[in-house]
Amino acid sequence: MSSAQGFLFPILSDFWPHGEVARNYGVFDDGRGFAHRGTFLVGRDGRIGFRDVVGPGEARTESHWEIALGAAAAQ
Repeated sequence: MSSAQGFLFPILSDFWPHGEVARNYGVFDDGRGFAHRGTFLVGRDGRIGFRDVVGPGEARTESHWEIALGAAAAQ
């Protein structure tokens, strides 16, 4: 849990081995050596219920979070 940041659910950050999780989720850019910013909601059954990816320097919009929360509530 990441209660230090105020989240009441587990979050994941891909650190080492570099890019392994991002590659598995299809957001790692091998040519540039970094991952695009991806948000994924994974259900208890392991299925992805929501996926959104933005490119380098792109910000997530407020509607992004509303859609993600709606997807989480539907699970």
